[in-house]
Amino acid sequence: FPERQIEGSERRRFRLHFNDKLCHPIFTGSRIKMDGGKAIQIVILDSSGMVVNSGPLSSLKVEILILRGEFASDDQEDWTEEDFITSVVREREGKRPLLIGDTIISLRNGVGSVADLNITDNSCWMPSRKFRLGARVLHDSRTVERIREAKTEAFPVKDHRGE
Repeated sequence: FPERQIEGSERRRFRLHFNDKLCHPIFTGSRIKMDGGKAIQIVILDSSGMVVNSGPLSSLKVEILILRGEFASDDQEDWTEEDFITSVVREREGKRPLLIGDTIISLRNGVGSVADLNITDNSCWMPSRKFRLGARVLHDSRTVERIREAKTEAFPVKDHRGE
């Protein structure tokens, strides 16, 4: 589907959202959790901030990715799909995949849980020395309009040897 560019303060009607903040510190090879030790939870929200718990959007597939820590400062809420894609971080050459575990989940009643997710490399090689988790909808015939991707706050990943 052709994408249209965001104009000024135009808002998309639907967006993905991480339901809580990440638990710090985060070490390589350790399961990533939310505050309180809970599993990572992603929801799809409508423009009023309510969970979309029925209809085709409530059961979409979502991909979890690593983003550059400097992507979209914490108060920036609008970006283009191209901005998001160019901020995705891949593993360094010769290294294992950067993110392992439940990297693709299905929403159920508008909510998805990520039980097992690990980062395999530290973030010291990034300009900001931090990563973010990002989430985007895997495109299918149900997603006529673009659903805004989600991002967490920026966080450092420390080598597990320093744990």
